[in-house]
Amino acid sequence: MQRENKRKNNQPKENKRTLNWFYIILVLIPFLFLVLLEGALRIFNYGDDYPVFVNLSAQYPERINIDIKIISSALNFNFIDIDSIFKSSS
Repeated sequence: MQRENKRKNNQPKENKRTLNWFYIILVLIPFLFLVLLEGALRIFNYGDDYPVFVNLSAQYPERINIDIKIISSALNFNFIDIDSIFKSSS
């Protein structure tokens, strides 16, 4: 009789422990998936590498500017090509 009572008292702790592990794993699965996906994309060199800053012109290599391609891709604007402006002025 006492053994049965001990087993019944231990069951809620075991259920609570497994429930905690269930929620921990449930939260970690999406993060693990994204980390593995990012790692696979980097290993196989998928996508383009866009530098944030580019040289303003060949005449002034120490001056940098934000790359217009990044801004136009993020905001869907059609900007004037900066290189064509500098080529026409020189």
